[in-house]
Amino acid sequence: MLLPYALLLILSFTSVWNHLIGPPFSFGQMYAFVAGMLAFLYGATIVQKLKSPRLWLAVALLGFALTRPIIGWSSYWTIWLETIFGATIVALLAFGPFPPSSASAFRAARFLGKISFSFYLLSPIALLPQHHGISESLTSAISAGAHPLLVCAGLFVCAVALTALLAWLQFNFIERPGIIFGRTISVGLSTPAAPIPTPPRAGLDNPHESLVECRPVHSGRNT
Repeated sequence: MLLPYALLLILSFTSVWNHLIGPPFSFGQMYAFVAGMLAFLYGATIVQKLKSPRLWLAVALLGFALTRPIIGWSSYWTIWLETIFGATIVALLAFGPFPPSSASAFRAARFLGKISFSFYLLSPIALLPQHHGISESLTSAISAGAHPLLVCAGLFVCAVALTALLAWLQFNFIERPGIIFGRTISVGLSTPAAPIPTPPRAGLDNPHESLVECRPVHSGRNT
């Protein structure tokens, strides 16, 4: 796992790799997927050995917030450090002693977790308005007296809301049927009579149930 991470990280510092498919998309941040996988695979083991997980979380949050202003807004090192801090924050929140403040917060976190891959795939939609003259409109609004932070906050809320809605639709009508179809094939090849577990719908399941689980189905026969 570390080898592909190191390879993708090295490639991210080359302009040819970053612009291989043209803007606004980029291969440069693909190593972030591996960082997330490492956090999932080894996060629990590492976090359980930490003596002060809350202190580490505070350091990671501070580092994530200050990386871009200190190192630069478009540096390759900035993106890499943000990935490290981001994966650390996720691992600490997932495996550390940080229970959700309420059932609503827990459901919201589960919902965003389930649609996260669709959210990532659809996030470039938020970049489309910049190709249709929105930059000029925003410049005019700020010149007319609108506060830049309010404009940015409004754009953030609208972009997240739209992308989350589209991601929810994609999860329930594309990803979820694909998961069921894939399980049908895998179970059919091994044990045709075994029941096929159905993944829960995003936002509609019991918050106290586990996430979609992929467990092998055994027929009871010894091989």
